Amino acid sequence: MAIKLDGAIKFLVEAKAATIELRDRHIEQAERYAAEGNLRWVVLTNGLHWNSYHLTFDEGIEYERVFSIDLSIDSDFDRGAECLSILHKKAIQKGAHETYWERCSALGPESLGRTIFTEGVLRLIRREIRRREGILIDVEDLASAIHDCFSIEAREKMGR
Repeated sequence: MAIKLDGAIKFLVEAKAATIELRDRHIEQAERYAAEGNLRWVVLTNGLHWNSYHLTFDEGIEYERVFSIDLSIDSDFDRGAECLSILHKKAIQKGAHETYWERCSALGPESLGRTIFTEGVLRLIRREIRRREGILIDVEDLASAIHDCFSIEAREKMGR
């Protein structure tokens, strides 16, 4: 389904049956349609589970999951409402989905990694360790130790 506002398609929705467990590969058809129309947003849902994806077309078609919520989990309800609210007509018209994506990107592993592993930040952390622990740590050892604190998936997104 194409969601059209003010005469322009804003995002595509790939809807599956409620009994189907969602997989990222389910957006492939919508992804192709999105690429044809240069659309950057695809939503995949089975009614209970909602996944939102942001697409880029720099080097082929790449997508990144923006959010994934499960409305059947009570503890996820507030977060679910927050995420789904960016798909509301007025939110889309105000560009809330783009703002949400920018925030997610800024707080994502790639952006945080680029920020943390700058010389200034590493020196600051090194200085704080020396102040608190009384030990002078080599900057490369510090960077390696911080890198190891992240999940494998986050490390892959960050790079070296």
